[in-house]
Amino acid sequence: MAARPLSLTFLGTCSGGGPLMSRNCTATALNLATGRSWLIDCAEATQHKMLQYRNPLPAKIERVFITHMHVDHVFGLIPLMSTIMFSLIYSGHPDAIRLVLYGPAGLRSFVRNNLKATSLQLGGKYEANELLSTGDTPTTNAPEELHDNEAPGRDFYAAADGTWPAFERTHDGWSISAGPLVHRVPCVGYVFNEPPIPRTVSQEYLAQLDAIPLHLLPRGVRHPRHMLGRLQTEGPQKLVDGSVVQPPPSTRGRKVVVLGDTCDASGCAEIAYGADALVHEATNAHVDRDISGLPPIGKSHEDVERTAISRGHSTPRMAGEFARRINAYGLVMNHFSSRFRGVPAQSHTYVAQERADIMRQIRAQAMQAFGSRNVIAAEDGFVLDLPIPEEEAASEPPATVTNVEETIVQEVEVVVDDTSVVSAEAHTVHVDVDASS
Repeated sequence: MAARPLSLTFLGTCSGGGPLMSRNCTATALNLATGRSWLIDCAEATQHKMLQYRNPLPAKIERVFITHMHVDHVFGLIPLMSTIMFSLIYSGHPDAIRLVLYGPAGLRSFVRNNLKATSLQLGGKYEANELLSTGDTPTTNAPEELHDNEAPGRDFYAAADGTWPAFERTHDGWSISAGPLVHRVPCVGYVFNEPPIPRTVSQEYLAQLDAIPLHLLPRGVRHPRHMLGRLQTEGPQKLVDGSVVQPPPSTRGRKVVVLGDTCDASGCAEIAYGADALVHEATNAHVDRDISGLPPIGKSHEDVERTAISRGHSTPRMAGEFARRINAYGLVMNHFSSRFRGVPAQSHTYVAQERADIMRQIRAQAMQAFGSRNVIAAEDGFVLDLPIPEEEAASEPPATVTNVEETIVQEVEVVVDDTSVVSAEAHTVHVDVDASS
């Protein structure tokens, strides 16, 4: 099976109380096998973090997903657009759509008005698409209202349950869904589903394919092996006599869930189920004052949880509970209060040890609620690698069958090394997949 690298880069892990010297406000990049990246949220100075960590660089961003319109999630967007789209001024493709944006109602007007107010001209076109709930008013796409570099955006309306299932599908098979989150303003979480990953096709399967009589092939297909591409990308193919050719076995694609700010992610539970990686905020936490030296937010975990919920946020315990509810394989927490400073890279000072102790407490609270050790409290610059699931070998189905049979994909458990704090200097963690679990 060919390598298809997939990773998450945490460019900012602080809540709106930041930025701090040790943590920027929220931004997370999903880095694809194509070498391109998708950005989820874009706080002030996000592109500075990209230049610092170089994974990804601004030029690699092709889609941006905004969870909600709070300042600590969107104020880096316009400067980033200026950087990304500057080079297209000289590219000879002024009408090419270079950047595709997604977000709740208000995103389109936010981008349009900022570009107009600052007289900013870009190279190429951008497209701003909005996820609309009941009662939302679409932002106009009238030609006279568009910015010079704006292509008309699309309006995606929520289903009856409030979600946006598979609202976008890419040319290479990714499907993107979204679900509503409870926060102080309209907010969503995004679910990124990778298409099935083809395995190496066995000689036995090819021999079965070659045995199909030429007169039974679909129109336009001259040789049975010419169907292989269709089988791997489109699924089962029907022959002239009505029989069905099953595709060769594939490995399930990975599922990555990145949530915005929330005190209740129930609206995303169904579409997020079985996530390989869940990114969930943990703004507030009750920590041992004797260890941290921090004044307590409340006298108990329950006090802190009530405070967090009143502000539309979560605690590590709430993040762990949701990870358990959706049967996630791994949990990464972000969006920490400015009380929780980042851990200095490769530092052995008393301050660094104290901060590390605090983050270990936060991680332990999430682990207890999750019932798993697969928990990370992210630092800025942290990269999570998500390898392809390794599945037990299974016998391949015959190439020609009369009924489409369901392929059973064995679930695998992502086992994260027991690393509670990862510095920005040594910021890559490989997540091992254990098929024997």
